[in-house]
Amino acid sequence: MAKTSSERPRSLLTSLKSNYRPEVIYKLGDYHSMRRIIDSVRNRENTDRKDVDLGKGVTGQYRLTNNGDQFLMTEITVNNKPLIMFASYRNLQLLSSSNIILVDGTFDVVPNGFTQLYTIHGYVSEMKPN
Repeated sequence: MAKTSSERPRSLLTSLKSNYRPEVIYKLGDYHSMRRIIDSVRNRENTDRKDVDLGKGVTGQYRLTNNGDQFLMTEITVNNKPLIMFASYRNLQLLSSSNIILVDGTFDVVPNGFTQLYTIHGYVSEMKPN
């Protein structure tokens, strides 16, 4: 079911809970354990993800947004280590017009071959038309 469904993990797990007895769901573990199982099943045949994990660069679906717009802005090597930047042009426009910029870095959730995920957020108090 996880392999063929495009549902988000939380929705998938909610529907599973309604189809199985509580003791079966309990044996599967907490939400995070079940989420890892779903991600693992979905990524098994994901060649784009495998390419990233093997250091072959960003390919296929990860280069574009869900709308088909360019998402991969930069993919370079610095000191023999990969450095990539993802952003949509619309998000870059919003970031450039933001008066407040927030940044965050984590080492916990990065694909194999990468060390750190660094995010940049712009605060927008109201949505502006395109």
